[in-house]
Amino acid sequence: MNTAEKLVPTGFSWTTLFFGPFPALFRGDLKWAAIQFIVHILVGLVTMGFGVIVTAIIFAAIYNGRYEQDLRAAGWS
Repeated sequence: MNTAEKLVPTGFSWTTLFFGPFPALFRGDLKWAAIQFIVHILVGLVTMGFGVIVTAIIFAAIYNGRYEQDLRAAGWS
């Protein structure tokens, strides 16, 4: 188990809102980067690009919490 501490942002992720899956990619969180990328592509294709802003807002609202949960599950405190 990893006993190191890691500071993570909490709350709304403005970087995820403006830059999509790239903050997750730069943090090394490949799972959430792939999920965001695929959902953005699928929703963008279905709605001709207009629905991507809705998915961007949703991911921005949930991403930091999910990232924190994944780190805790991996043993970080």
